[in-house]
Amino acid sequence: MALEFFMTRCHAGDDEIIGHFKVHIYNLVSLQAVDEVLKTPKTDGINDKVEVVSDTRDRSTWDGSEEREDHTQVKLRLHSLFEEHGQTWGSGKLFPWKQMLCHLASSELILVNWPKGVMFPGEECASHTMPKGISDLMQVECSKLLAALNDTEDTQLHIQSIPWHKGAYMYHMIHNKATNTEKAALISSEEPAIIGAAPPHDSNKTQGKHMFCNLKTDQLGPKHMVNKAAT
Repeated sequence: MALEFFMTRCHAGDDEIIGHFKVHIYNLVSLQAVDEVLKTPKTDGINDKVEVVSDTRDRSTWDGSEEREDHTQVKLRLHSLFEEHGQTWGSGKLFPWKQMLCHLASSELILVNWPKGVMFPGEECASHTMPKGISDLMQVECSKLLAALNDTEDTQLHIQSIPWHKGAYMYHMIHNKATNTEKAALISSEEPAIIGAAPPHDSNKTQGKHMFCNLKTDQLGPKHMVNKAAT
């Protein structure tokens, strides 16, 4: 009976059972060999010391993007512009690109002559699913911003304090809006925090762009430039 145990109980002959045993034993030996290799990596005696370098970047604020040099130049120029008006909220480690409109409004400031064809702060970038702030600016946009900031003509990108902003009263008169204070008008998005530059004389746009604290925009900004060659 014992001689026919495997055939009776397992429905397999002696040779087949022995084959299963061999596969099982070889498999265990192979796994042990692999385990030993992983636990004790081979070295050639030259680079026995392995140095682990940790990533020191702050992952809580890092968005995975790498800023270019022109991004840094734009930040420095805007920071300098804000400082000229007594504002230090642009001097932190993280530049407040997405919050710039709210900072401008609460500081009673308006950014004037934002260049045409440059994404507004806080505006969604069509090429990214997740906005990355100032890093979303393309190289041509940074070039336009730097040119506008360094301009010496009336088209220079500059800041105006709302008590001295000549267009504030006219804007409310035209749109039949009234607020208790000009600051409240900025914060409540009744008055634009950024005024775009006037379009060129040959543009298909008759007026420039406004952007409000709530990230809404309109095309009721400055009228297009006059063709100086025709005058």
